[in-house]
Amino acid sequence: MISRSLIKSLSLILVLLAGLLLMSAPAFAATNTFNGGGITTPATGTAGIANPYPSTISVSGLTGIVTQVTATLSGLTHTCPDDLDIVLVGPTGADVLLMSDSGGCPDVSGVNLTISDAAAGTLPNSLILTTGTFRPSNYSGNDGGTDFNLAPSPTAPYGTTLSVFNGLDPNGTWSLYVWDDQATDIGTFTGWSITVTTVTAPAFTSAAPPAATLGVPYSHTFTASGDPAPTFSLTGTLPAGLTFNAGTATISGTPTAAVTSMGLIATANNGVNPNATQNFDLTVIDPSVAPAITSGAPGSGVVGVPYSHTFTFTGYPAPTASLTGTLPAGLTFDPGTATISGTPTAAGTSTGLLFTAANGVNPDATQSFDLLINPAPAAPTFTSAAPPAATLGVPYSHTFTAIGNPAPTITLTGTLPAGLTFDAGTATLSGTPTTVGTSAGLIATASNGVAPDATQTFDLVVTAVPVAVAAVPTPPPPGLCGDMNGAGNDLLRSNFEHEADRSAVSCRMLAAQGDYMTWLGGQLTQEENIGDTTTLGMGVIGAVDVFNGGSSFVAGVNICLQGSGRMIFLSAADAPRIPREWNAWTTDAFPGFTCTTIWSPGTVVLVGEVGASSAGAAGGDK
Repeated sequence: MISRSLIKSLSLILVLLAGLLLMSAPAFAATNTFNGGGITTPATGTAGIANPYPSTISVSGLTGIVTQVTATLSGLTHTCPDDLDIVLVGPTGADVLLMSDSGGCPDVSGVNLTISDAAAGTLPNSLILTTGTFRPSNYSGNDGGTDFNLAPSPTAPYGTTLSVFNGLDPNGTWSLYVWDDQATDIGTFTGWSITVTTVTAPAFTSAAPPAATLGVPYSHTFTASGDPAPTFSLTGTLPAGLTFNAGTATISGTPTAAVTSMGLIATANNGVNPNATQNFDLTVIDPSVAPAITSGAPGSGVVGVPYSHTFTFTGYPAPTASLTGTLPAGLTFDPGTATISGTPTAAGTSTGLLFTAANGVNPDATQSFDLLINPAPAAPTFTSAAPPAATLGVPYSHTFTAIGNPAPTITLTGTLPAGLTFDAGTATLSGTPTTVGTSAGLIATASNGVAPDATQTFDLVVTAVPVAVAAVPTPPPPGLCGDMNGAGNDLLRSNFEHEADRSAVSCRMLAAQGDYMTWLGGQLTQEENIGDTTTLGMGVIGAVDVFNGGSSFVAGVNICLQGSGRMIFLSAADAPRIPREWNAWTTDAFPGFTCTTIWSPGTVVLVGEVGASSAGAAGGDK
């Protein structure tokens, strides 16, 4: 008979061995314990069935798969443990017979049994049960085939080791079925528990490494999930300048060649199959870009005013800046900032300047330009005199001029004479005056933002048209008309259908070859003789007044005036006389003359351009 002290020593050794075996489980695996309630095997009632039947534990929230399960039966008190049969069923239906017909019939009280595949030995067959850790034990062969015969208990055959749960999902309901062979026995468990160890196969959580850039520091760290924590390895040849650190799972370095490394494989391994792999190619990009200038050409400057212009440009590697040519006095170029700056000291233009951005990638970027420095600001000054007087009816124009820097603009205040306007764009006062008078207090102002403005105050006088006084020509001898004055036969011709009727028609010359004549020693005016300002303005070549010489006017008088143009006739029957364009013709009898025919007294005018015609022209060619 084995003493209780020996049993205790053996139990302690078994526990230590179990601990050593447990230490061989995968490092960092997740281990969780789940507790169930008490169980009773009554002496009365349905034979063999414990209460509850089965006793259950619900497991949830675990990840990965099972690598180890241990079961603990706590506080066993029984009159004959040899009669007990206990089966553990996992969530997927896998089962294991934990104990059957073990321990003989000595009474036990408060025994704690841990069932583990890692234990050193099995439960005793007939010796008294003591607290300890044991492998699953079955001393009845296929005992469950007859004992577990009441639904919902599982049927034989049963698993013999707890490893039947390995590789399975631990989540769900775990069931403990307890059967007592003898109805007269009585026993209890104060509780039971299972300890589940799980592991998770690795899976990459980082994306494949991105492309690298030539000459630019690079770093990519691989990450992966899994329990235990995975370790990383890399197979394949990395681009020159890059290395892999397995401890940090990092590719890093500065690429020295633009290449593509193909067929690289990163592997995450934690002892749980399958390993995670990530296949990728790693490309090193050459980012070289030829320079390009993104700023406009420098603007103009002003003497004495601080100046600055910074050139901007793109490209890789970063370009360097240079400037060739001679800058205006007072300005310098800083290649580090690509900036022209300073304060110009003299006006003028620096031509043929050339800015260059270069980075070794062809072609260089260039910008050619001239740099203008304007004179210092100067207040405006008028260079034109005040406007002169205007003449009624005569086209008028006066342009104001002024100097200054910047160039001044000119405005005009005050009321101009009727017919005149001011154009600010050309600084010109122009038009044709329609009223005689004086516009007083007019002010022309030249301004350019530099004080003081220049002003020119003046009055603008519009005078009447001066009367031209023509020299009095020597009266010619009598002409073909019965009464002629101031013209000879070389300026006027006339004839009649009947020459005997000449005494009935008189002529007096009013204008000849553009000169106005006199009549009876007095000055002839347009109102009294020509009769209309419109006709006068058409350019009079010659004019003659034809009127009664006798008691009545003889119709069909042909009047010819020296020169070429158009004939205007103003009938004496109109008051005032109205100009009408009249038929004109020529005849070989009077070369160099223009002729017309009139049928009543009036004024015949030869003009050098076409005048406005009015209704009712009459006459005919001869």
